[in-house]
Amino acid sequence: MSDNKPLNIALIIGSLRKESINRAFAEYMVSQMPEHVTVTECQIDDLPLYNEDIDTDTAPESYTRIRNQVGEADALLIVSPEYNRSIPGGLKNAMDILSRPKDGSVLNNIKVAFVTASPGTYGGRSCGFDLRKIMLPFAAQVLLAPEVYLSHATDALGEDNKVSSERTQQYLQKFVDAFVEFVED
Repeated sequence: MSDNKPLNIALIIGSLRKESINRAFAEYMVSQMPEHVTVTECQIDDLPLYNEDIDTDTAPESYTRIRNQVGEADALLIVSPEYNRSIPGGLKNAMDILSRPKDGSVLNNIKVAFVTASPGTYGGRSCGFDLRKIMLPFAAQVLLAPEVYLSHATDALGEDNKVSSERTQQYLQKFVDAFVEFVED
């Protein structure tokens, strides 16, 4: 039993694909979290496109749900691919929803970390950098190191779409440890 205070991490996976490589890496990292950490995945595939006209006192239930999940969390972990050198549309929409209302956004002062994975050479760096830019107006505390931009990410997965590369497992464990320590500080 851990002496550490329980932590709740909200997790957003930027890919909507069920067999996403980013989901595989997210699931691996969740499995490596200490016992006192609970991870709540925030579903984004049912979010209507952000529209201020429907973001009223009777906003869609999915808007309220994701805002509550992130608002109740001690930190936010985003694991995402890069689409067209930026953020996937579903993830950007979720960030737009979470950013409102501006004065009461659940992103204000949140602790956050990003992990990107891509079968390509750059590992989703542009997505990670764009996520950092999105967080600036909210004075979010962003974990700066270790940075995780997994390039040629499919090479780290086995036939079962699970993380099989020992080197990648060690790197992700280093990230998980640093992230938990960052949240606990």
